Amino acid sequence: MSSVKKFKLTQRDLQIPGLVENYHLLSTSQIKELLFPTLQKAQTRLKHIWEAGLVKRFQYPVLLVESGKGEYIYHYGRKPKMSYTGILHTLQLNDIRIAFELACKNSARVNMVGFVPEYRAVVDEEGVIKRVVEDVAMATNQNGSGQEKRFIPDAVTCLENPTNKKKILLFIELDLATEKLVSERTEKYSVMKKMMLYRDYQRQKGFERYNRTFDYSFKGFRVMIVMNNKRRIQILRKELTLRGIEKFVWFGEREAINQNTVFDEIWNIADIKEEKKHSILGVGR
Repeated sequence: MSSVKKFKLTQRDLQIPGLVENYHLLSTSQIKELLFPTLQKAQTRLKHIWEAGLVKRFQYPVLLVESGKGEYIYHYGRKPKMSYTGILHTLQLNDIRIAFELACKNSARVNMVGFVPEYRAVVDEEGVIKRVVEDVAMATNQNGSGQEKRFIPDAVTCLENPTNKKKILLFIELDLATEKLVSERTEKYSVMKKMMLYRDYQRQKGFERYNRTFDYSFKGFRVMIVMNNKRRIQILRKELTLRGIEKFVWFGEREAINQNTVFDEIWNIADIKEEKKHSILGVGR
């Protein structure tokens, strides 16, 4: 008689392949946050689900969990061809996404209308794969002339006040400190250049393309920059203030953001003179 215990799939188990496909990549601890009461329970069920061939996984030793061992990263289908930085960016962006989604799920103050990450893509009528959140702005220079520039937000989300049905449009940008904050060379990418594109995008009302997506007439938007480094936050706030781009850009520290805090007063606006922290929802704790 076989000593192998039979594995029976539960309804929760059957959610996991679709969940992993939707998030592109998910770590064990992220799946735990979404579906399981404990990390141990998540590890046990995921091992069985992986052995059944329903999901695939790989391991990065530098992504640590409480046990000190490398954490498994789950995916659906082929392993994504991504650098370590790309994998880390996707996982940390999903941390932010999970924080927003669970906070909305557990709050009576706000509903999530949608969250569209940069890795979301669609296939058009000609069979071409296109990003959902690729945007365009006419980048202006000092003499007033412009050139069309494409840029890709890390994510776009829309939140709704369930009482008055008002909605806000947020662009999420995640900084891993791998790119220059400011570059004087026009051909070089920098975080500041992307913020200047957002400025032109706002002036040209490019964001109105999302009116149809989220069924609302937006008058503006905010850019929520999530950073790991306090010094980089202060440098960029100063540069944005000097350029007059301080009104619609907000900053948050990645370690401070989770499902219990994301709507608390943990965000700084870009204006370097304003040290008071704010809530995305415009209310205090």
